[in-house]
Amino acid sequence: MLRDKDMERWKKINELESLEDQRRGSMQWKADYESVCKFILKFFNTKLFSEDEIMRIIGILQINGHEVPTSDPPHVALFYKASFLEHSCTPNLAKSFNKDGNLILWAPKEIKKGSHLSICYSDAVWSTGDRQRHLMQTKIFKCQCPRCLDVTEYGTNYCALKCEKESCRGLMLPASLNDWHKEWTCMECKSQVDKVYVNNILERAGSDINAMEKTKENCLKYLQHYGKWLPGNHYYMCEVKLYLVQQLGKQVNELMVLSAEELNMKLEYGKELVELYEKLAPCEVRMLGTLCFEVHSAIAENTRRISLQTSLSPKELLEESLLYVEKAVGYLQYESDIFVEGHILKQAKINRDALKMVMRM
Repeated sequence: MLRDKDMERWKKINELESLEDQRRGSMQWKADYESVCKFILKFFNTKLFSEDEIMRIIGILQINGHEVPTSDPPHVALFYKASFLEHSCTPNLAKSFNKDGNLILWAPKEIKKGSHLSICYSDAVWSTGDRQRHLMQTKIFKCQCPRCLDVTEYGTNYCALKCEKESCRGLMLPASLNDWHKEWTCMECKSQVDKVYVNNILERAGSDINAMEKTKENCLKYLQHYGKWLPGNHYYMCEVKLYLVQQLGKQVNELMVLSAEELNMKLEYGKELVELYEKLAPCEVRMLGTLCFEVHSAIAENTRRISLQTSLSPKELLEESLLYVEKAVGYLQYESDIFVEGHILKQAKINRDALKMVMRM
């Protein structure tokens, strides 16, 4: 046991916050007590630890633990210094892991002097409602970061619904974060709908995503159908667009046989998603790096087709392709080759160097 073998490390762990008083009695606390605490005491038949000690350590793991993807299934680990970082739904630090499971914290963008360092305790691509619910359940606090307090999420309207009136092109959102479960109001015509109306649309849209096979045909049908209620930037629409970008040209040499319409779709949605998530989730580096590589590949294929027709390589397209592949390298720079993203990084570096050579000719 760590307490007996390494007292110094044990003391450090016990310095971390468990929020035991706040957690006690919650659904999560009850589930942990039944499935973990009672199991440990019964399975190991031990009296070395009391129920209170076990529940405190579980709390420390719940509040401070990081999911490490180097094992299958992923495991949870504690990183002492990382436990003192603040939370933000638009953080300034990204997390990567090397092949040994060590945590790498780094800044994809420049951080202004005096700024607080932050990571996201939840999933930055989730909706405001889902992030709020997850943080309250697992971390026992109501997030009031700038992104959550701005119901438009920096003007992206990531959670908005289209106005229920067909004649209006406005979008509906709650008046404030505290009104999330109350009426939603159209920003144009000021008409209101109750939360039951909102929930009905979101529950159907979410269950249909989970149930459908993620083929190109199904994704296109979904976008067309739910486009009646959800704007293009809505998180469910973005989830389906992400599937499409990844599916189109997924296999080796498949890009070369995509129709012009499919290639343009991959480009359009890919660029949209990069622009959106660079604003909303700038530290979701694996997703952003992969997206940038997909866009780079589509631009490169488009350039190849134009070159075949004109015997020229459009300089603007080459420069744009290089821009996106350099972004991919930047976002994925700390990804290990035990992950898919690490292999994308290797290919991105090869493509970047080849592009630079072509552009020097």
